[in-house]
Amino acid sequence: ANYDQYLQLDGLEEFMGVLTINDEIASLDLETNLSNTRITSVIDDLNKNKTKNLNTTINIKDLSKPTYTIKNANFRSHIGLNNTGYFAFGNNYQKDIQLIDYRDGFYIFLSLDRLDINKLSFSNQVSKTSGLISIKSKIKELNFFENIYNDQEFEVYFKDNNIDAVFAGKDLNGLIKIDKTGFMRIDLFDTKFEFKGLDIIESQSSFDIKDINLRFVGKNIQTYNDLFQDIDFYLLRNKKITTIDNINVSSKNLKIGPYNNEKAYISYNNTNDMYKVRGSYKINNENSPLKDFIDYDFEYLSTNLNIQWISLNQLKNIEGQIDFLLKDFKS
Repeated sequence: ANYDQYLQLDGLEEFMGVLTINDEIASLDLETNLSNTRITSVIDDLNKNKTKNLNTTINIKDLSKPTYTIKNANFRSHIGLNNTGYFAFGNNYQKDIQLIDYRDGFYIFLSLDRLDINKLSFSNQVSKTSGLISIKSKIKELNFFENIYNDQEFEVYFKDNNIDAVFAGKDLNGLIKIDKTGFMRIDLFDTKFEFKGLDIIESQSSFDIKDINLRFVGKNIQTYNDLFQDIDFYLLRNKKITTIDNINVSSKNLKIGPYNNEKAYISYNNTNDMYKVRGSYKINNENSPLKDFIDYDFEYLSTNLNIQWISLNQLKNIEGQIDFLLKDFKS
């Protein structure tokens, strides 16, 4: 993983130092105001311009076995042997720092005023060499794909090439698990979310997720004016095909499930612009956000189908079986 995006220091500093030798152990204490150093990060709170003073102390307890304890008004960090230790920004995790045994890896603690998730880089591949144990963060304002959440907490754990994440707050709650193969499971519950700004996944190179293999399970998800009691599906995507598979959805405006005991799915092949759809679908479109995504308007649709066609706009070469009830259709 490339951690330069999260914390990068650029500058040349002068230090005032005190060298102490006691019982044949040499230690060094350094002080500087970092006025000639720029700190850059995609996390806005961590940024610091040159010329801005940030009085910083660095203690090296034993020069023969150097470890570094760094402190200033913004953050504190301990870097031990084999790059073990911790980095803490803000003051929310002082008790956690006292309790951890950071000799087994590296821990990160972040207390942030604001975090824009759209700026971060994501990958579904687990790093085997980072040595990172966990990241804990408390965020006063989180921008999650143009949805704003206040007082959000995140905890991410790295173990045996797996990633487990837990997030909690008033309107965003859930779990994310990623195994060593890159398979991801997302459980979302008691959450309000509007699907705006999601085109960033396609338009920005910060997302290193070329092949997607995930399962999404949701309970009590509110989006626009609809409340989804249950959502369960698999999303598979590679360069050629995107498939939403084994779909089960229950909400006020949308219900999707199996047809003739065969699982529901929606598949798109971008090589030949072919669509395949199967399942039992019931859509109340009168007050549904689906109007914003398709060129067809209708009040209600109930259909059992197993079909394929080419082009969403022209609907060419339609093949398959359709059984439907449609009300007030316009194209």
